[in-house]
Amino acid sequence: MTERDDRTTLLCWHSEGHGLEVVQGAVRLLRAEGIVVECVRYLVERGATVTESDVRDASGVAEVIVHALALDGPTHHASIYRVVRDGVLPQVARCTCLHVNVSPGTPAMHAVWLVLHAAGAMPEGTRLWS
Repeated sequence: MTERDDRTTLLCWHSEGHGLEVVQGAVRLLRAEGIVVECVRYLVERGATVTESDVRDASGVAEVIVHALALDGPTHHASIYRVVRDGVLPQVARCTCLHVNVSPGTPAMHAVWLVLHAAGAMPEGTRLWS
């Protein structure tokens, strides 16, 4: 049997236009809902200069994992889908308390979250937030 990961985890893209304010705001809004984020998994396009320390400082969350992903482009649905499905979702498959901020990123990135969630590709009980 696979070990469960019971940490409250937030998964989100980096917002090029709004920077780290987006993850900071998401953590604050979840806290207002009574949800304390214990881990942030932060998705960036490969080559971005955002560090785990940057996200930690902005969000106030001690555990941060930055996923630098190689995309064919931020609007290429198939590339985004494939990279998230094959490279990110296996990393959160054991999460029992996964929250996804679908707001940051491009409309293509937003659409991929919705498709993956609707298809049942995310861990059971995953909550999408906008």
